[in-house]
Amino acid sequence: MPVQTALFPAERRGSHVGGPAAAGSSLREGLMSQSIEPEHPVDRGSVRSAVANAIVRLHAEHYGRGPTRARAHVADDHVLVILEDVFTTAERTLIGAGHGDRVQASREAFNLALRERFTEAVETIIGRRVRAVLCQTHLDPEMAIQVFALEPSEIA
Repeated sequence: MPVQTALFPAERRGSHVGGPAAAGSSLREGLMSQSIEPEHPVDRGSVRSAVANAIVRLHAEHYGRGPTRARAHVADDHVLVILEDVFTTAERTLIGAGHGDRVQASREAFNLALRERFTEAVETIIGRRVRAVLCQTHLDPEMAIQVFALEPSEIA
């Protein structure tokens, strides 16, 4: 089965649904739409949108800003989320001062601390268990990826 992709430019800090005013909102409430999607979105476009929005929202809630672009790719055995323009002003300052390794270490710690929240969001949207999560942050270009390896589907 081909990989399904979605591209969503996240809105700037303070103007999107995932901002501080919406900290208690549902993970399935999209940045692109104010409506709440069903427990398990039926079409793959809705799934991709919900995954991208949930990951952006978690980043925004815990960093104070989220990435400005997010793409979700859903395949039979994994979900890949590509995030762009991910760093805070403080992180960009550290990178500019030659401390990119510290930013990457901090991002790694962040991903470990929120692994359960990321996993829960993807499992709820996809309707399948996640068996592993792999995260990587790249300094230039400014990108991060998250790969969610899925348990085999009961429907083969």
